[in-house]
Amino acid sequence: MAFGPIYQIYSELLNYNPKIYRRFWVLSSVHLNRLGYILMAMYEMHPGHMFCFDIQKDDNYKINNFNLFNAKYIASVKEFFPNYIPSPFDDIHISMDDEEAIYNSKNASDNIQVLSGYSTKLCQILGKNGHMQFTFDFGVNWKINLTVEKIFKDKDLPGINLPKVIEGKGFGIIEDCGGTDNLKDSAKTNKINLQYFDIEDMNYRLKKLPRIYHDLYYFNQTANKEITAFINREYSKNSK
Repeated sequence: MAFGPIYQIYSELLNYNPKIYRRFWVLSSVHLNRLGYILMAMYEMHPGHMFCFDIQKDDNYKINNFNLFNAKYIASVKEFFPNYIPSPFDDIHISMDDEEAIYNSKNASDNIQVLSGYSTKLCQILGKNGHMQFTFDFGVNWKINLTVEKIFKDKDLPGINLPKVIEGKGFGIIEDCGGTDNLKDSAKTNKINLQYFDIEDMNYRLKKLPRIYHDLYYFNQTANKEITAFINREYSKNSK
């Protein structure tokens, strides 16, 4: 069975019509960096760009009741940085950086609590009906809105089968096209069908790509020919 509650999340690419969206299941205990890799896999985002999550406090019950986790987080940081003094915050920004890099950063606003995606779990920041925004590639700022539709348990669903897309529409983004305004023109140039969505193929890719992306980012690796071929769907249906 799945270890712990399961989140059903609705995600949608912003500023583009017709809608490109994914509805999916993921474990409540997933770390935010891994959730980022999952979203990358679902929306055709290739490794090599930075990403982050942003959450507005006023719109999320979980953040308004964040004191317990925040106290634990502050205590863990103070183990390494005894002089750390947390500032008041309104919103939460979740970075790909680790705690040390966040602590040493001088760019964070006093009104924003900055957390590391490597140590922050989904269940610690969002509850039912909570929502946040995912931003990928800071040069273009592809944005995806995420909303927690429900939280449930399923003793018959093995955790190994998660994450799992249960519904979706549309292809995703096209790298280096300049954003949603150029998506249709780029699709024509590259002969990509933006209406394409194969849920079986998507779930097959979700079993592999998040782990591949983790290794590429965390260990600062470069994709080899085999990985690049997989990302580009250069595999047969018989291999699934």
